[in-house]
Amino acid sequence: MKRNKILIIALLLITFSFAQKKEKVEITGRTLIGKEIDGQRIKEVVDEVIIKHGKTKITCNKAIQFIDTNEIELFGNVVVVKDSVIIFTERGFYRGNDEVAYSNNSLVLDDGKVILTAKKGFYFLNEERAEFYNDVSMFDSESKLFAQKLIYWKETEKAVATGEVKLSDTSSVVFSDSLITNKKTNDTFAYQNVRVVNKDNELNVYGSYLEHKSKDKYSKVLGKPLLVQVDTSSSGVIDTLMIKSVTMEMFGDSLSNKLIATDSVEIIRGDFLAKNNRTIYYKGEERLYTEKSDLELAPQPIMWFTENQLSGDTINVYLKNNNIDFVDVRQEAFILSTFPEFDFRFNQISGDSVKIFFKDSNIDVTDVKGNVLSIYYLFDEEEENGLIKSSSEDAKLIFKDNSIDEVKFYVSVENEFHPEAVIENNEKDFTLPRFFVAKQKPVKKEFLKRIKNNLK
Repeated sequence: MKRNKILIIALLLITFSFAQKKEKVEITGRTLIGKEIDGQRIKEVVDEVIIKHGKTKITCNKAIQFIDTNEIELFGNVVVVKDSVIIFTERGFYRGNDEVAYSNNSLVLDDGKVILTAKKGFYFLNEERAEFYNDVSMFDSESKLFAQKLIYWKETEKAVATGEVKLSDTSSVVFSDSLITNKKTNDTFAYQNVRVVNKDNELNVYGSYLEHKSKDKYSKVLGKPLLVQVDTSSSGVIDTLMIKSVTMEMFGDSLSNKLIATDSVEIIRGDFLAKNNRTIYYKGEERLYTEKSDLELAPQPIMWFTENQLSGDTINVYLKNNNIDFVDVRQEAFILSTFPEFDFRFNQISGDSVKIFFKDSNIDVTDVKGNVLSIYYLFDEEEENGLIKSSSEDAKLIFKDNSIDEVKFYVSVENEFHPEAVIENNEKDFTLPRFFVAKQKPVKKEFLKRIKNNLK
C-alpha cells in the first residue's frame, strides 16, 4: 500500500513538471552565429529574424539571444505580436522566462482598441498588462490621455495614469496629478490638483477629486471645488463668474448643461456677490437658481450688488448676453441699501416677492409685490431729513447709479414721516421685522487663492 502511494506521488510530480514546462523559444534568420562571451553562451541572428514563443511572434533585423538566461536583445524594426496586441520599437528586449517585452528607446503598442506610446515601456504578455513611462500617451477613437507613467490592462481596459495627467475628449479636458479610467464602463476618477476645462467656452472647474460617470452623464468634484467662467458681455467688458462650495455636481454631456454647488456656496461676478447653501447653474439657460434649505434654522440665500443686499427663500438670477438681466426673488423677500457714510442708516423694503431689472449692468427698476413694508431715508441737498415708514400691497423702486432714487407705492398705502430730530442717534429703532445686515461677503482674493492652491 505504501509503495502504491509513493508511485502515485511520483506520477503527480511528473505530470506537474510537464505542465510547468515552458515552451521553447525558436529563432530563425538568414545568418546565425554562436559564440561565448564572458562565460555566457550567445546566439546572434541577423537578417529577416523571426522569433516564436508560444503565441508570441517577434520580427526584427537582428537578435542576440543569451541562452542561459533566455533573454533576447532586439535591433531594428522590432515588431512584437500576440493575439491582437502589436508592439513597435527600434530596439528592445524579450525575456522568455516570464514573457515580457520592453524597450528603453520609445515604443508603440496597438491592441486594436487603444494606442499607447512612450519613451520607455514594458508589456507583460501573459498578464496582458502594459507599464509605460516618460511622455506616455494613450489614444482611442474618443479620447487622448497623456501622463508620465501609465499602467494599462488590456482585458479590463483599465488605465492608471500618474504625473502631469491630461485626459481630453470631444467636450472637455481633465488635468490632475493622477487618474484612473475604465474604457468599458467609461468611468473616470482624478486625484489632486484637478482642473476640468470645457472646450466650448472658458468654463473651468477646480478641485482635488473628480468622479465622472459617462453613461450617467454625471460628474462630481470635491476638495474645495471652484468654478471659473470667463465671459465677454455685450458691451465688450470681460467678466468672470466664480462659484465655490464644498461639493459640485455636473449633469449632462458637458459642463455647459447643469451644475449644482452645495454647502457653503459663494458666488462672485463683478459687483454681484452671493452666499447660500445650494446653487444650480443652468449654463444653457444663463440662469442661477438658489433656494433656502429645508432646515428650519437654515439661512436664506443672500446676494449683494454694490451697496444693495438682497435675500429671500428662492432667488433666480437671469443673464442675457452675459449681463445680469433681472433677478426674481420669491417668499420672504428683503432688500437693504446701505449708505457708506453712515454707520447705521439703511433703506429697507420687504415683500412676498421682488423682481429687480438691470440696464447696462446697473439696477434700473425694482418691483415689490405683496405685503410691502419699507423704510426710506430722506435727504435735502445731501443733508439728512428724516425718513418715511410705509406699507402697501405693491411698490416700485427707481434706481440711479445703483442707489434708490424714488419709491412709488400702490394699493392700501400708509405712510409715517419721522423727522430727523427723532431719528438722529436712534437709527436702530427704525428697522423692519426682517432686518439684518449680512457680514462676511465673498472676497475675490480667497477665490484666487483657491485657484492658486489647486494649480500647485
